[in-house]
Amino acid sequence: MEIFDIAVIVLRAYDNRYETLQPLMPSLLNLLDAIKPGNVYYLYIDDKLKETDRRKGKGPEADRIQP
Repeated sequence: MEIFDIAVIVLRAYDNRYETLQPLMPSLLNLLDAIKPGNVYYLYIDDKLKETDRRKGKGPEADRIQP
């Protein structure tokens, strides 16, 4: 059972200007049909930013240190 009945979608881009985020909108609209409460989803503007997040331990594909 989820603690909260929401899902979170994180839009990852270099800034939050409309022109920058607009290319993510088709993916966002497709994702809205498939999201499940309690999950966090990430949409990246490009693979470079996705890889940077992964190396920093952020995002869904982060290199996490196992306890």
